[in-house]
Amino acid sequence: MRICRQTESLTEAKKRYRALLGINNAIISNRTGEALSRAICTAVRRVIPNDRSAIFLADADKNVLRLFAIESSVNSPRFAVGAEVDAQHSHAGWPFHP
Repeated sequence: MRICRQTESLTEAKKRYRALLGINNAIISNRTGEALSRAICTAVRRVIPNDRSAIFLADADKNVLRLFAIESSVNSPRFAVGAEVDAQHSHAGWPFHP
């Protein structure tokens, strides 16, 4: 039983590393935000199924995150490229605050 769990853990680790490699390759090879978002979303979906992936850029002067690119299977006017969200009070801002 222990060997089976270790094999599953290794398989999951390989999937995560492949996703990270896919994201790295996407960053170096895609020239537009839309193409980059699509490539990253595809890589992440191999490991974590999701309906929406977005890339936000931080604007420290205004303490906001600006939506740079989005890949979504669900359309929403709330999530449009260029939209700003409060970095302090949004889940997208969590990584920026201890």
